[in-house]
Amino acid sequence: NTYLSTRFGHLGTYDLASGIFTQISTSIYFQQLAVTPDNKLYGTLNFELRSINPTDGTSEIIGGYGRAMKTLAYGPNNLLYGIDQEGNLCEIDPNTGTATELFSVNSLPEFINAFAYDPIGQLFYVSGDLDDGNDGSRILSISLDGTSTVLGVNSVTMFMGFIFDGETFYGINIDRQQYIIDKTNGAATFDKNLVSDYDVFSVTRASTCERPSRRVLLSRKKRLL
Repeated sequence: NTYLSTRFGHLGTYDLASGIFTQISTSIYFQQLAVTPDNKLYGTLNFELRSINPTDGTSEIIGGYGRAMKTLAYGPNNLLYGIDQEGNLCEIDPNTGTATELFSVNSLPEFINAFAYDPIGQLFYVSGDLDDGNDGSRILSISLDGTSTVLGVNSVTMFMGFIFDGETFYGINIDRQQYIIDKTNGAATFDKNLVSDYDVFSVTRASTCERPSRRVLLSRKKRLL
């Protein structure tokens, strides 16, 4: 399932093909969402991780991150991941909310919004608005071995969520517009308008995540020593 939250506290499902948002509830203003392949839904509220009932939108506190977390996504090893206020990629324990710093991400924009994991390419993708006064977004890929690569810059402002549907990479911005993004250069092509009256604040979709290769895990361990 694909879930979407708005900046006015609406939570619901989103249909990628039609662009239709179906409201589940009006409750807490979730700053970030993440969902697992078995439909466990999580959200960020201030410094806390919450579990969300995907049927009625009610939520319970799991625990504090111990830091300000700017993004949230489901990723490898059945863990959650996020980028904190200092620009570090962190592993997040879904049972406790505890965030463990992995490494600092290079070339991050100052204001980051969309964040998701691509299980086919085994890379995280993140975007943020340009900080030079121009409209547009910078998109990066991030590997769990600590490598980050700037794909490019496009003219779309405020991507709030990324979705991977097979090989297709979608981005949805705050103005209820869906784009298809080129993984090679970050170029964004308009796809459709969302059928919703509310500005988008976070979008998440479940993806089956492959376990990183032994080479990647050993490289990451070496970086932490």
